[in-house]
Amino acid sequence: MGSEIDGTLDSHYNRSHSFAGQLIKSDRIFSDHKLVSICVGGVSNSFIVRNTLLWFDKNYDPDTTEVFVIVGWADSSRWESPVLDISDMKDDNPCAEWIAKENDDYLGISLVWTHPDREEFPEQGSIQKTYHEFITSFPEHMELISLNLALQLQWFFSSKQIPYIMTDTLYNVNSENPFVKPYINMIDQNRYINFGKPRDAFYYKYESMGYSNDDSKYYHHGEKAHLHYSQILEEHILKHNLL
Repeated sequence: MGSEIDGTLDSHYNRSHSFAGQLIKSDRIFSDHKLVSICVGGVSNSFIVRNTLLWFDKNYDPDTTEVFVIVGWADSSRWESPVLDISDMKDDNPCAEWIAKENDDYLGISLVWTHPDREEFPEQGSIQKTYHEFITSFPEHMELISLNLALQLQWFFSSKQIPYIMTDTLYNVNSENPFVKPYINMIDQNRYINFGKPRDAFYYKYESMGYSNDDSKYYHHGEKAHLHYSQILEEHILKHNLL
């Protein structure tokens, strides 16, 4: 979604200048597509799958709509817990074109965030502590969960004949994980660019290349990194005929 490209966490400018937003402007690939950005900041991979599936369930008509899906996976250490009516995701993501209302019934779990704005709900702190202990104790299991979520979307898209590409934005799945290896051949690696290579994930790739964003408070990359990565995705899509 291009968080902090312009210094804000969410804006129409950020979304249109994210690598997905830049890619959709490619005349070499897309002549009449428009960006429909349903990305939400700081969420888990399970959130990404649910929001994507619900968008297709509620909005997609294959007879009238042609789509190409760009999936940017998050960090596999992120998780969530079902808690009814916990938040309004639209409040923090005002420029998202669509967010399933069902997502408001989940408490996001992140190792670097403990929701200090919800101190009046101490039970939420207990929920997060429980998940934090599990996530830090069993990181290989978290990778397996994310791998299966990727397979879930892959097989959904394949069953509907929907063209797509997947990429990692943060550390997600490492192909050297011995519990991941039995599943590697199941992943369509033409459509999942750099699968299992954490150092090639968008954030780490451009951090190692020295890209920086002076407008960023939370270390998100700037417009140049997004533009460069959109060009990599464009070449990959054309090379493997993914449309």
